[in-house]
Amino acid sequence: MHSVGLTRRDYERLPPDIKTKATTILELLKTDLRKHQFSLPFLGHDGLWKDLTPWKFLELSEEHYRTQIAGAKWVRPQPREDLLEQVKELYQLVGQAPKDKDGSLDFWSRQ
Repeated sequence: MHSVGLTRRDYERLPPDIKTKATTILELLKTDLRKHQFSLPFLGHDGLWKDLTPWKFLELSEEHYRTQIAGAKWVRPQPREDLLEQVKELYQLVGQAPKDKDGSLDFWSRQ
């Protein structure tokens, strides 16, 4: 079961600076996830690490990743917390993007 996160359409509507920051955060997070022996199937993705883009990562909810990472008992507690903090930072970043009154990102698509 996949939890719903941000759609690709909503991701594409994010301001360029937020997309750039999201890419940077995700690249660091991917490095740390690989370092701690996480696999893409365990995280709910197919393919190769190099193909995991921010919009593909954000398709799943923050709660999904929190559950998966917190359940990884082979990773020591402190690194697990650090990974969870990185995931939180990524979702907070995209969550701070200005939205229309109805909560959508349509404002940015009209710019």
